Amino acid sequence: MTSVTHTIDGLDALLARLGRLPDKVRRGVLRPALKAGAKTIAAAIAARAPVMTSRPYGPSKRHSSPGTLKGAVRVLAGRRKKGYVSMRATLDAKSFAGVYFYAAPLTYGHKIVLPKRGGGSRALGRKTAPVPFIAAGFAAAEGAAASAVKAALGKGIEKAARG
Repeated sequence: MTSVTHTIDGLDALLARLGRLPDKVRRGVLRPALKAGAKTIAAAIAARAPVMTSRPYGPSKRHSSPGTLKGAVRVLAGRRKKGYVSMRATLDAKSFAGVYFYAAPLTYGHKIVLPKRGGGSRALGRKTAPVPFIAAGFAAAEGAAASAVKAALGKGIEKAARG
């Protein structure tokens, strides 16, 4: 998994204020703030997701429709650990398994394979170009997501401090 670091000006002051709040309140402020940032990134990924323009070959043709990949972008809570809160913008599991297995081949490129009469398949030898829409969406929304987190943290801290 790729790790990315982003510096947010003024975050230290917000975290110092956040540290003065009780644990339960702190988690209640952090989760919505992280979710706001993850939603910003998810929207950017969905906006860059390619949309199918022709009908697919093979068994997946009855399961795929234009916009399936855009609709698969989700914001999910990360694994719970003590003292650790996370959110992630991701594609749902169906996008990487079974008949929906096309997010990874789109992202990294693939060879075109068509079914043969009587069973089996044949490669055409052409390779599709990669469409790195996930990385491009993250890169485009990184700054906006950091700003969304900072704004949500500020609002959450103020709300929690008032009571």
